Amino acid sequence: MINLLPTQEKEALKLIRKYKKMLVIFIYFLLCLSLFIAFLFFLNLYMELEIDGFESRVFIKNKELEGYKFQEFKEETLEINQDLSLISLYQKGEIPVGPFINEIYKITPGDISFEGINLEKDSRLIKNENTQQTKKDVFIVINLSGNATTREVLYSFKKILESKPYFKEVYFSPDSWTRPKDTEFSVRLEAFYDKSLID
Repeated sequence: MINLLPTQEKEALKLIRKYKKMLVIFIYFLLCLSLFIAFLFFLNLYMELEIDGFESRVFIKNKELEGYKFQEFKEETLEINQDLSLISLYQKGEIPVGPFINEIYKITPGDISFEGINLEKDSRLIKNENTQQTKKDVFIVINLSGNATTREVLYSFKKILESKPYFKEVYFSPDSWTRPKDTEFSVRLEAFYDKSLID
């Protein structure tokens, strides 16, 4: 096809094509630049949210650790205070052993005789599930050995010990019940001193 347009118009058409190409390239460049800026904006927003979340998690973990350390320190302090109180009470003679021995002899039936008695001081930590506080129970472990005329007398003695509120964990060795007469026995029990219970 022969182009019969004058040279001037041909040049003008070429120039218009060049402008169109440049306009398309410029629009494409602006579009890419806009997408790149939007990507950077959302990346920055995402990183800020991640950093905020990380800081929150670190803060919560620190609080948990501080709370755990404080609880641990509190329990250790409580235990030390209770130990010091216990030492103080023993030094002052406020946890006497005599009343327990006296009480055992008072409640022992005449058909039972003792061959040995052993006393030990002991304690254990007890955690209150409701208050989450820990306290130390202080008690005296009493180990008794002896003879009973019959198994029934020994059983009666066991029931008497278990009925007393200041004696806990009454445990007779299994071989204490093997013989019906002239029974040799050994018993372990925990004694908790309370002035209102033992005078």
